[in-house]
Amino acid sequence: MNPRAIIAAAVASAGLVAGATVATAGANDHELRDVRTATARFHSVTQAEQAGYTVFADCFESAEGGMGQHYVSNTLLNDQGAVEATTPEALVYEVRGDQLKLVSVEYIVWQADVSGPPSLFGQPFHEFGPFYVLHAWVWRDNLAGTFADWNRDVLPCP
Repeated sequence: MNPRAIIAAAVASAGLVAGATVATAGANDHELRDVRTATARFHSVTQAEQAGYTVFADCFESAEGGMGQHYVSNTLLNDQGAVEATTPEALVYEVRGDQLKLVSVEYIVWQADVSGPPSLFGQPFHEFGPFYVLHAWVWRDNLAGTFADWNRDVLPCP
């Protein structure tokens, strides 16, 4: 077993990250690298807006950690349940004063558009309101796991 998988299993079994999905190394690495390559230009919010992403609701946080400010592409969100790793429906930014720092991407589908939760990177989406969602922390490490919703290392919302 590779060392990263052993550490991930130890952290999960020790209960240090209750309810988190701990990502495994290996098969997903190249797919997540492709996501980083495809979303690198969105470190610029201007580039994200030019690509059709707009502010969605308020900044999200919980007792489990931060999530950040979401920018959502309505075109991708309303694509009848299609999911493509390199075109996430949402970009998630940490709010740092008047600066936004890209930390994560989120895949979102309307539950009504699919017969059950889709999966990506070998990870099932989970319910969130009328959606199925999956976060991928491709721009910020997350001790809770690459696919966890919340990240303790993301600043709380202002």
